[in-house]
Amino acid sequence: MKRKILVFLVLACVLMTASTAMAKTVSITFRDLFSGPDSDLMDEMVAKFNELHPHIHVERQLTTWDNYYDQLQLAIGSGQAPDLAVVHTRWLPAFAARNALVPLDEYVQKAGLSSEAFIEAAWNGGFYKDVQYGIPLDIIVSVVLFYNEDLMAQAGIENPPTNMEEFISYAQQIQEKTDAWGVILPGGYAAYRNFFSTLYQAGASVVNEEGTAANFNNDAGRAALQFWVDLYHKYQVAPLDVTQPLEAFRLGRGGFYVDGVFNSPGLDAQEDLNYGVTTIPAFFNNNRSFFANSHNFVIPRQRRLDPEKVEAAMEFVNWMVRNTHNWSAVPSLIEVTETEEVLNSARGQVLEQLPDLVYPPALIDIGRVETAIQEAMEAALQGDIDVATALERAEAEVNSILGR
Repeated sequence: MKRKILVFLVLACVLMTASTAMAKTVSITFRDLFSGPDSDLMDEMVAKFNELHPHIHVERQLTTWDNYYDQLQLAIGSGQAPDLAVVHTRWLPAFAARNALVPLDEYVQKAGLSSEAFIEAAWNGGFYKDVQYGIPLDIIVSVVLFYNEDLMAQAGIENPPTNMEEFISYAQQIQEKTDAWGVILPGGYAAYRNFFSTLYQAGASVVNEEGTAANFNNDAGRAALQFWVDLYHKYQVAPLDVTQPLEAFRLGRGGFYVDGVFNSPGLDAQEDLNYGVTTIPAFFNNNRSFFANSHNFVIPRQRRLDPEKVEAAMEFVNWMVRNTHNWSAVPSLIEVTETEEVLNSARGQVLEQLPDLVYPPALIDIGRVETAIQEAMEAALQGDIDVATALERAEAEVNSILGR
């Protein structure tokens, strides 16, 4: 009898242990830098995932954009890294080169993710030296053309411009026949993205193919920067003193606005604004190259990698990339770009532009390189120095950063 009782107790313990294991919830931390409507939507998406996947709990850790990467690097270095994080394509090489990220090749296969399902350029952006470190959430189409339909109609313009000549001419017509500026242009890093786009359209690039030297202080680079300078100083169709350019366009103070498609939600909020969005004009050489970026899911380097947490993180990533129908950027998964939610939004209007996207070069010091170019470029836009001097200064600093 005692033996039967003992067997029963052992069996009960086994069943209880198995039941507990089955009911176990794996908790993971997820750090990101999203703000505004994207942050609100990310909260909703994380909550929905947790609801649908009771065996996994994702704790979102939001860090502000201005110190996000410093904080992430500090967390990794101190052994307190999140289980999952977001890293832009342009910053991924810097983290990968410092051994701060976990290679994902084997985990991607186990999660059932494959390159064929994603837009190729976005997928490839997650690699550094032929090793995959990131899975793209989206494609940030950072340079598109917004246009005010009412102002165009007042100026007698039927269609948005497709090249440099039309762009300048239409901006002049809008300015002559309405009370608005021809074009509103952003400053700061957004202005750098615009210059980057025309740089590649004109046939130059930030650095050479080897990534060892600057490649913009040439005829193509000078033409690319001169175009933006001339909009302010030669044609005078763009104001220099606009502190809130998106707001100015939203309020109808400019006919055109050149910036990222992610600005659409803010423009949609203005009920009396009739606007359209289209691909960036081919300002040079019938080429519509434009600056693009992506948010990548990465697994930061851990002191001890927990296989259960990795598996849970990959399940979360797999679900997220399939549910970006209402995300502000273009989804990275091809099947999602074909949904009505995307096709009927501003993102759907620029899908044809995707083959022309150009990601920043895979440089460990990309931030310093971009800052050097941006500062020289801004001095030229303000009229403080000429284009040739600006690019000479930037070239010298970039080559110094690259160790030449």
